[in-house]
Amino acid sequence: MLSWHRPARGMVAIPSVITLASLGGGFLGHQLTDLLLPYAATIPTGYKPHGLALWHGVTWPLVMSLTALGLGIGLFLARDIIARTQASFPDVMAAEEMYHRSMRGLDRLAVETTARTQRGSLPIYLGTILVTLITLATYAMLRIRVWPQYRPADSPAQVLVAIVIMAAAFTAAKSRGRIRAVLLTGVTGYGLAMLFVIAGAPDLALTQVLVETVSLIIFVLVIRRLPRYFTNRPLTSTRWWRVLVAAAAGLTVTLVALVASGARIAEPISEGWKTAAYEFGYGKNIVNVALVDIRAWDTFGEISVLVIAATGVASLIFIQTRSGKVTRTREALRARDQEQQADSSPGVWLRGGQTLSPIVRSLVFEVATRILFPILVLVSFYLLLAGHNAPGGGFAGGLVAGMALMIRYLAAGRHELDEAAPFDAGRLLGSGLLLTIGTAVVPVFFGGVILQTYEWHLDIPGPDTWTTPWGSTWPLFGELHLVSSTVFDVGVYLVVVGMLLDVARSLGSGIDVQASEQRAPLPLINSAKALPGGRR
Repeated sequence: MLSWHRPARGMVAIPSVITLASLGGGFLGHQLTDLLLPYAATIPTGYKPHGLALWHGVTWPLVMSLTALGLGIGLFLARDIIARTQASFPDVMAAEEMYHRSMRGLDRLAVETTARTQRGSLPIYLGTILVTLITLATYAMLRIRVWPQYRPADSPAQVLVAIVIMAAAFTAAKSRGRIRAVLLTGVTGYGLAMLFVIAGAPDLALTQVLVETVSLIIFVLVIRRLPRYFTNRPLTSTRWWRVLVAAAAGLTVTLVALVASGARIAEPISEGWKTAAYEFGYGKNIVNVALVDIRAWDTFGEISVLVIAATGVASLIFIQTRSGKVTRTREALRARDQEQQADSSPGVWLRGGQTLSPIVRSLVFEVATRILFPILVLVSFYLLLAGHNAPGGGFAGGLVAGMALMIRYLAAGRHELDEAAPFDAGRLLGSGLLLTIGTAVVPVFFGGVILQTYEWHLDIPGPDTWTTPWGSTWPLFGELHLVSSTVFDVGVYLVVVGMLLDVARSLGSGIDVQASEQRAPLPLINSAKALPGGRR
């Protein structure tokens, strides 16, 4: 017998609110029309309708309707003759039977196709994608008659950084240690950031450095439970084919990049972005204004993908529930019959450190974390607020704040992470999405358009500058320039912080809990193998 349980309040609240809004909106027709009419007037419409009438004359719709009615009446009157005529025809397969057979054949074809293409082998999947890319791109490039001209480099520094990137990539491919391979891969990312700096793109360089650092931390959190070394199998024919496909894919992507960058013959569209960013977005940082104003719809889609990705990662670790329970240090020590020491006690630099074994605890790391954490949080706020006119923004600020939380976890364990963020990461993710949606919709209620940006200039009383005794000048008060798109950037900030908190709880705290319950793999020392979870 099936049991029924009362649905969650949120599931009941959503249709209830929509129903009540529909009921109330029926009595607010005039007010809603006045509110939506300015926006509706901006959308081009077709011809003006002729309205309702009992008679519009002899028109084609009327002729077609009369014809359909006449044919229907004629078929009904001659139904006996039509039935005898149909009975004289040979038996054929009914349309319903044809439909069912075609669906069974389609299902069979799908099963056979899936069995031959979806074999559960990641190398086969990647190889198929890369071979397709190489084949199509090579065919297209062979049809190029005149290749564009290039210059090798703009400065010797670019050549030096490129050599470092290539050396790191080659060494990472030959490395047997997983940690070493990940670190060498990170060198290529940091080298790319150096190229951005040399090219005069500080925003891209800052984002690249932050993303690369977060990626390294996430990789380390994952591979700590994997075998420490890759297998040292001989280079069989299969592996040589993989090497060939990888080399061909790298060469193909390089040639495609050269063709794409050298085929620009028209004036770049970015030439007008400087003016548009300042006149419509009210900001001097073109990159940030583009993200939160010019192409804010794309940014909204990207943060939605971040929320989906964070939820997917959490679902892979926490099978039954989305996230683990937030456990403070006091609760963890009480479960062990231990008393929590005061924060001012000697040796207590981070509360969560009391739950760690002295063997794995590092006081130097805890001291450094206690000093760095507030600094990183302030830097994240600065990047968030300064991003409209200087390098930074909500994405960069969120990455810095997320790394600050990850450092708390790395220094003192999962309970310290819960001390730093004693709430579910889903609240930050949802709040960020809700804030960005509100920023997009609110201008409509004031006669604007979706995602329209407004600016305000406030004069803060006090001295505008302060001159130090050694002659340098520092800004203090004066005019404060505020833009509404900063609220959208705050939403991006919350989504990024929530995603990194979710990842830290999933790949960090979640794996720690599974390890304590002997459900996580155990890497063997100096081996390319690991014991599966549940075996010791």
